[in-house]
Parts: sequence; C-alpha cells; structure tokens
Amino acid sequence: MAPLVLSVRPSTPSGRVRIEGNSGASGSCRFCATPAKPQEPSSFLDADGACAYCQLVRRLDRPSIDNEAVLIWLPELTQAALIALVRECHARLRHCGVQHLTERGSTAVLHGSVPIEAREALAAIAAFRSRIAEVEARLGSSSPKALAQAMSRLNGKVYADRARRLHGVRLMPLGHP
Repeated sequence: MAPLVLSVRPSTPSGRVRIEGNSGASGSCRFCATPAKPQEPSSFLDADGACAYCQLVRRLDRPSIDNEAVLIWLPELTQAALIALVRECHARLRHCGVQHLTERGSTAVLHGSVPIEAREALAAIAAFRSRIAEVEARLGSSSPKALAQAMSRLNGKVYADRARRLHGVRLMPLGHP
C-alpha cells in the first residue's frame, strides 16, 4: 500500500474518475486496500487510486472537509488502519439503518432496540471520538480545514516532512464523504 499522509492539494475538476490499471489488479484503493464492491460505480477510485475515505486524507483543503471528517490523536493506529475500522463501523450502521446515530455523539444510544452489531460500531466510533480532545490540546483544533490552512502556508521542505511532524494525528471520516 502507498503511504497515506495528511495532505493539501488542489482537487481535480472532475472529482472521481475511472481508473485504468492505476489501483490494484482487483480495483482496490492503493492506500487502504479496500476493494471496490460489484455494485459500486467505476468511479469508486480517483485518478490516484484513492477511495473516498482516503481522498479525504489526501485533500484536507476540500471545501466541505469539516462536515466529512474530524482530526483525532491516535498514534497507535496507522491512518489506513483507522480508515478500515471506521469504514466497517459505518457499513454496519448503514446495514442496520441507524447511521444517523453517529451524529449524536452520545453513548446513550448504545442501549435499547439498537442491534448489537450497531451498538458495537457506535461504541468504536465513540472511542475514536474520545480522542478529539487530545488532538485539540496538541494542535489547538480538531478541524481538518484549520490544519489544511496551516499546511498550505508551509514552505516545501517543512511540508515534505509533515508525516513526521504530524505523527499521531489522524483523520476520522464521519461517514458521508
């Protein structure tokens, strides 16, 4: 897999485009290895072979990034591993028809008539969200847009070293890229 580093760069005008041999042989994301499902359109991957969640990491300067993701402090996991876990959580919530519950940010919904599969996913998302305070203490914000603005002002040498400088900072997709 290719390294997945928090980045800012101009978006392509067309957004997602069909990939011809740029991703894996199986049509999987070259950053997190998520395979395209048969029912997904051919535009699952962008021109660089990134899935929608990895596109968020690579394009912090997207106009809607603060609605699509949040920064957390999670040095124990790689960015690709976090994406794989969050993607599975969101898939479980969609399968159970309760994806709207992630917006509440409360563990109160973990009880009652919510299926166990969804409760587990909500608990995982809540655990990841609990890491927001630490990134705010370290960076002063959990806003991907604020980080993008700061990164866009960096000189080339410092920007090239961003993976080391931002070690532990992860982008958590919110489930609607």
